[in-house]
Amino acid sequence: MGKLIGPPLTDAVVKFISTQHLFFVASAPLSAGNHVNVSPKSAGMFRVINPQQVTYLDYTGSGAETAAHLLENGRLTIMFVALQGSPRIVRLFGTGRIVLPRDLFNKPENRNLREAFGYTSMDDWPTKDGARCLVVLDITRATVSCGFSIPVFEFVKDRKTLLEYAHQTDIEKYCLEQNSLSIDGMRSLGQLITRDVPTKITEKQGWLLSEYGGSGPRAALARLVTRIRMAYAAGITGPKRDIILLFTGIA
Repeated sequence: MGKLIGPPLTDAVVKFISTQHLFFVASAPLSAGNHVNVSPKSAGMFRVINPQQVTYLDYTGSGAETAAHLLENGRLTIMFVALQGSPRIVRLFGTGRIVLPRDLFNKPENRNLREAFGYTSMDDWPTKDGARCLVVLDITRATVSCGFSIPVFEFVKDRKTLLEYAHQTDIEKYCLEQNSLSIDGMRSLGQLITRDVPTKITEKQGWLLSEYGGSGPRAALARLVTRIRMAYAAGITGPKRDIILLFTGIA
């Protein structure tokens, strides 16, 4: 099960983390029928706030599974693995939460998070680079294990593809369209980021996203249609597919 090393994180562990280029984030919904998620992240925007808390700057991607799971249950594990030098795996277990840009700058209790990235005002937030939120982990358990079987890789460079794409994309619109629901139909980041602006995307999807998190008959129908769409996306064929197409208006 690995050796228990915290919290608090030791100086040696913090130094190890600071030398890594990559880490992985794992989360899961409460429902056994839904999907567990693992995401790779660039360690360049990872910060140790104190020996009990860490955070990373989360950039826009094609999905928002981690955010959906944190909104539901807060369970989060972060893993660092040495790909160069001595073998080592460090896992940080705990409770995660999302901090949106507006909350980062408007709430005094987030001052330490702002200072960790050198932000003083909303103008400093890298929206144009695709940043969408901070993910904060309050550590409840930290372990180290050997990693003897992990291959050795050589770091070459950080990719610039995301920055280049973000600079030519309406990130807020993209986030609304792609990050409002998890693959299991759970409410996610896009709905939080855009809660103060009109929900306006494609006619086929707009009402689903605007009603999904609400209450009443329309919200119930939105959730039903979303789940059917997810089933369709999973590869249903034949007569069932035709019924789904008819009912949801997707082709």
